[in-house]
Amino acid sequence: MFEFKYADEEKMKREAVRVEHPSLKVTLGQTKIFFPVIDLSVTGVAFKPGRYAKKFSGAAGKIAYLSIWFGKDLIVSNIKAKVVRAVDEMIAFQFQEVSQEHERKLDKLVLEIQKMMIEHKKKRKI
Repeated sequence: MFEFKYADEEKMKREAVRVEHPSLKVTLGQTKIFFPVIDLSVTGVAFKPGRYAKKFSGAAGKIAYLSIWFGKDLIVSNIKAKVVRAVDEMIAFQFQEVSQEHERKLDKLVLEIQKMMIEHKKKRKI
């Protein structure tokens, strides 16, 4: 089987398209605490920890399982992720060992939000 890789493939993964939408939320583990998403890509997610910021202090490198919600709809459940940045106003996770199902759902979600963003921009220009 032929396999093609870009020289800077790792760098390209980090530069995935990021989207934002007020209906995006994330939960950790089995909790029902919804955190507002700052941005989402197929490679990771960043969110606002709010009053829970201190709980994430020193969390860089730790692994957690996240669920991604759009409004009341659960889109991706229990995706493994590593904390790559933890500051008071933002916690950033990079997805780990992403299954094909999770990747497909993330791709679709990001694409749908991109479409919404384009439509919104078109309406603002009219």
